Amino acid sequence: MQGIKRNMAIKPSRGEPVGVDVEVEPFGPPQTGKSETGAIGDGYFVEFDLPEGAVPTPTIGPRNTRKIPTDEPLDISPRNPEFHRIWPWFY
Repeated sequence: MQGIKRNMAIKPSRGEPVGVDVEVEPFGPPQTGKSETGAIGDGYFVEFDLPEGAVPTPTIGPRNTRKIPTDEPLDISPRNPEFHRIWPWFY
């Protein structure tokens, strides 16, 4: 999360297509995001406005997910980013 905040960008994931994987509305509970999506890390997430061109992805558990195709880090600075922490007592 600190790297995303510092760079205001998210590195693309591997796979086809290459891009940034995101969850879109309606969101699942943030406390269960790691177990339901296989996300790495604990307790943080960033919300931002979804750019045009996001494509549906196969269902990952009960989550509504998309991939933003890009070979380069996704600049989120113009997308109204909001950084959130889920405190440990919510787990």
